[in-house]
Amino acid sequence: MPALRAKWEAKSAVPWWAKKRPRPKVFVVLAFVLPLLAPALSLLASSPSARLAGAASSAATPLTEFVNDGAGGRLWNAYDQTVNAAGPTIIGRPSPVEIGPSVSVFVHATTGDLAVFTNDGKNGRVWNSYDVSQIAGLSTITGDPAAVTVNQSSISVFAEGLGGDLIGAHAPAGSEAWTGEDLTQISGGPTISGDPAVVAIGPAISVFARSASGDLIQFVNDGMGGRAWNAYDLTKASNGPTLAGDPGAVVYSAASIHVYGQAPNGDLIEFVNDDAGGRLWNSYDLSAIAHAPAVTGRPSPVVYGATVHVYAQATNGDLLEVINDGAWGRLWNSYDLTKAAAGPPIVGDPGAVTYGAGQVHVYARLGDGDLEEFVNDDAGGRLWNSYDLTQASLGPAIGGDPSPLVYGTTVHVYADGPQPPAVIQAIVAAATSQDQYHLAVVEDPPGSNCNIYTAYWGRGTATGCAPGTRAEEWCSDFAEWVWAAAGINTAGINGWSFTFIDWGESHTGAFKPGATNDPQPGDAVVWGDLSSGYGAHVGIVVGVSQGQIDVVSGNSGPPIDPQGDVDAVWDSGWFNPATSTVDGYPIIGYVSPTNWTGFAPAAVPAAASRAQRALIATQDGGK
Repeated sequence: MPALRAKWEAKSAVPWWAKKRPRPKVFVVLAFVLPLLAPALSLLASSPSARLAGAASSAATPLTEFVNDGAGGRLWNAYDQTVNAAGPTIIGRPSPVEIGPSVSVFVHATTGDLAVFTNDGKNGRVWNSYDVSQIAGLSTITGDPAAVTVNQSSISVFAEGLGGDLIGAHAPAGSEAWTGEDLTQISGGPTISGDPAVVAIGPAISVFARSASGDLIQFVNDGMGGRAWNAYDLTKASNGPTLAGDPGAVVYSAASIHVYGQAPNGDLIEFVNDDAGGRLWNSYDLSAIAHAPAVTGRPSPVVYGATVHVYAQATNGDLLEVINDGAWGRLWNSYDLTKAAAGPPIVGDPGAVTYGAGQVHVYARLGDGDLEEFVNDDAGGRLWNSYDLTQASLGPAIGGDPSPLVYGTTVHVYADGPQPPAVIQAIVAAATSQDQYHLAVVEDPPGSNCNIYTAYWGRGTATGCAPGTRAEEWCSDFAEWVWAAAGINTAGINGWSFTFIDWGESHTGAFKPGATNDPQPGDAVVWGDLSSGYGAHVGIVVGVSQGQIDVVSGNSGPPIDPQGDVDAVWDSGWFNPATSTVDGYPIIGYVSPTNWTGFAPAAVPAAASRAQRALIATQDGGK
């Protein structure tokens, strides 16, 4: 059994002993998990999309770029820059900046690292990607990055790191010589919660983020007090409210910084360094001033002529514009652009840019995942109109909030997407919900093989097990439960891991032999020997990026005793499948739950034979 410890350390990019999230007590875990394993499994699996509502941005997807380049006879086109750059899949909202002749798009890579895509033309490709976290020696990040150019001579990018510290990375223009720093540690400031916003005025960089208590914090490289960076609590300085969402910031009138955020009651709040009333910073309730409806999420402000335009999602899903236009006897007013444009409601946070002669372009995701553009183009007798860019570009749906950038004479909109099918999202969600970072399911008692998944299928033995659990080597029981929870018909699969291969071979096109043969999220990955029909272990692929995979499997994890026994549902971390082994066995291949076209003539046994039950006891290293 000590081989299992080596197995997971070799497979994981982050060894089990470096993963510091605490694991709940077993009885607490079972209290949460057992309802999921009740006979009403069909209810759990009946609506994967409903179970995952609001979680679309957590899926790992390519970086997609939409550009109005007029290529191919279309005004708008879409490009998969993850493929073009041989880069990572991503999570969440990108942050693009233009510096010199290039665009740099910063992303939260699926691996957790901060990465950048840039059209630098190197390596025989137009686009390339670089791992900023690795180059700069930074921790992984937990949210979306925010980037800014400084005097067009350098780029700085910021994000929330592990533990809530605000971390930053800096590089000269045209270089990937990234250096990193921890702004929370340098400034003595608080940890943050959520995604930052950043602006630069000359060499001065201001990063805005929420503290854990909701206060708006400004981190600025002002050199005061002998520190390169300092932190200031703007909620306290302005006598303003806390924030319930991430801030958006813009520079207005050369040196005036305006920061916008959602208050806990949904009002849109503005923080400004206007030096009014004897305070450097003041806050104003724009919803009250403009008679605006409540908003939700992160606002997107732009300076448009002599006015500031702030775009946000109203709580009814409409796209809202709040402007200091002085109309109707009020300094600030609000306008419902969804109604003005006869357009659709939006989902998530919008992104806005000024483009062309007197136009603002606002981009947002729709409920069906399409990318929508709202423009004050005065076409068709309306000041505002909306256009579906997914349809116009023949491009994909997007999975998260878009970020636009004007680059030369074109607009470039970056987003993560397309999303995988709902059933694949449901498989990944079901698998990860049980791992050490979430419900942390373990055997009861430890090291006994007694588990809730074997009990759900009515397999194994109840001898020595806690109520609601049964015992056998259970990697296959867990993997089958995950597929079943997402609505996959698992007939023919049982507690023997090799029956996943049998299932794949009986479903035409489902089985993909080979350790590197197109693994995809939701696939079952099986270690063993194909020629002899032996399965050593099976897990569920939950991530794929740049030739590496991330797997969640049952009967896994770090050793819990001197014999090397393991007893958990465990996320392996990222590893190279080409070199991975379990008890000396390589990966046989992958089995897709959905990409099959019919049934092969070979019959698949519906239940484990006596010989198979003996083999089950040898998988997962045996206990």
